[in-house]
Amino acid sequence: PLQFNPDRFSLQSNGCPSPGSYTPFLIGSHECIGAELTVLVMTVVISRLLQSFDIERVDKSSIIRVASLVLRPSDSIRLSVTSD
Repeated sequence: PLQFNPDRFSLQSNGCPSPGSYTPFLIGSHECIGAELTVLVMTVVISRLLQSFDIERVDKSSIIRVASLVLRPSDSIRLSVTSD
């Protein structure tokens, strides 16, 4: 559109907004060119941040794995986080 019309995002205008109306830079031909770089940078930042801490399981019992779409534990895992 050549003009900004905030009413086109409302549910009253046509029943439901288009799938990309709230995320114009995430899908379609306007996908953000820096998306892959952002994921790479955040991976490095998080890994560097986690290197500053010691992370240990509080409960040393075995973890029961549940197969769904991904492999996950059947119950929560309690962790102890301390700084180096």
